[in-house]
Amino acid sequence: MKPRAALAALVLPALLAARAEAQPISFTTLAASSEKGSPSPGETVMDTDIGYMSFLAMRGFTTSLPDFNYRTETAVAIDLGSKPDAGWSVAVSDVSVIGSRITVSYTVSSPTGAVAHHTTTPWCLVKFPRQPGVGTSIRNIDFVAVQAGATKLPFATLYASETSDLAKPTRAILDTDIGFGGFLAMRGVNPLPAIDLDKDFAVAIAIGEEPTSGFAVHVTDVSMIDSKITVSYSVTKPLPYDPVTKAKTDPFIVVTIPKQEGVPTSLTNIRFQDVTPGASSTPSPFAPEPKLPTVIVKHPDAAAKAAPPASAAQASPSDTPGIDSKIRVP
Repeated sequence: MKPRAALAALVLPALLAARAEAQPISFTTLAASSEKGSPSPGETVMDTDIGYMSFLAMRGFTTSLPDFNYRTETAVAIDLGSKPDAGWSVAVSDVSVIGSRITVSYTVSSPTGAVAHHTTTPWCLVKFPRQPGVGTSIRNIDFVAVQAGATKLPFATLYASETSDLAKPTRAILDTDIGFGGFLAMRGVNPLPAIDLDKDFAVAIAIGEEPTSGFAVHVTDVSMIDSKITVSYSVTKPLPYDPVTKAKTDPFIVVTIPKQEGVPTSLTNIRFQDVTPGASSTPSPFAPEPKLPTVIVKHPDAAAKAAPPASAAQASPSDTPGIDSKIRVP
């Protein structure tokens, strides 16, 4: 371990906890429309009566507001922004919680067939019960666009730490005992978390070197469509008033995902989607590109100690937040 990482390991204890699995949250759609939405794409979180009523008043609701109890519920809205045609819509497909973060997944439908050519501003509004120990600020909620028809896959966080010894952003697919054990051993993880690699595989995401503590990476969603798996993640950073340690960190996270029959654990079938505020808003193809190193750790034959790292990566789609709402960067 390098001296800097050794010091960070002493000052910044690993954020190791019991295996955390994403749990579904029931939600209710309160309203949806293609008119009177925001001209800018984004997301809004409401946890007060005033915020809720003001939001709906701007959408033309003045009486008979959909029922909402701000003491026990949180409301979120998604705006697609201005569209040139009718036929666009947005709908929340899933809400889940893992640890202290909530993920709101949604799908976007585009026009089919002949449609009217006039500007629309589609949006939708849902509510869900507040979760114990989970904040209701937009900092605690991730919004993930998923393809219509995608299947959500369960995942569990095995390990997360502020110290990875990886100075550059890296994504790794770990699907063998040697690959999994070797990758974590090089990160100083001991003992290793339990995993059944006959049934599951792991992915690791490291965000590279940061100047202080308080940075973290979170996997927000794993979904599959047409035998292609997308791992969505977000990166959080300390706010100006958060207490931090002025020592360089390089956070990473490892999660497990059930293996899918007939779906290889390779870069041609797995991509990483960054939903961090300010990240690229264009979905990437399932093909390598040189922006971020991606490592596939395998053990192809009995003689091999480990497979050579493959330099490959994908670009990432995302949403971008403001204080109470997220405005996506086109």
